[in-house]
Amino acid sequence: MRRIDALHLKHPFAGARMLMRKMDIEALYRKPNTSRKHQAHTIWPYLLRDRKIERSNQVFALATTYIPMAHSFVYLTAAID
Repeated sequence: MRRIDALHLKHPFAGARMLMRKMDIEALYRKPNTSRKHQAHTIWPYLLRDRKIERSNQVFALATTYIPMAHSFVYLTAAID
């Protein structure tokens, strides 16, 4: 982030693509044919398909995200019941 900020201050007219080219980085995005399944990969069944959810703590989901801080970083995890 600091390098991007420094480049932006030096070249305020430059767009995101030009700055990324100067830093020799590229955007991550889905490339063609990534949704094809590979023959060797196991396909796991969806275990909640026929399950009737009637009470709390029967199923849950977790979501984790990375948060950069000034001198470090933290992970934020949320449990959804």
